[in-house]
Amino acid sequence: MKNYIVATFDSKCSVTRKVQVTKPNGSKIFEDKEIYTNIKCGLYVFRSEEYDQRRTIQPITGDFQVYLEQHIDIKAGDRFTFNYYGRSLKGVCGSPMVYETHQEVICRHEDYAKESGTA
Repeated sequence: MKNYIVATFDSKCSVTRKVQVTKPNGSKIFEDKEIYTNIKCGLYVFRSEEYDQRRTIQPITGDFQVYLEQHIDIKAGDRFTFNYYGRSLKGVCGSPMVYETHQEVICRHEDYAKESGTA
């Protein structure tokens, strides 16, 4: 049976996760490891970007609903990098809700906007 929800996905994303790595001296640290690369996804923005026009560097926050195939293993805290109509967006996800046909994850986008002409 064809999954029509997956057919509507119009974006791609990569997923990284913190994994524990043992160094040669025996110490353990956490490093980012790319778990998935360029997987198809759907993206829905819950609210528009918030900003204060009086400041030069603005924090941009927003919530995204991410739709993925149900077999993709997503864990709370995973970091997403989206390619959304030529725009690159980054975010951290919460716990996924897995359904028979797909899964949905809420993702928090955080970045900084700069005034034109500033470094």
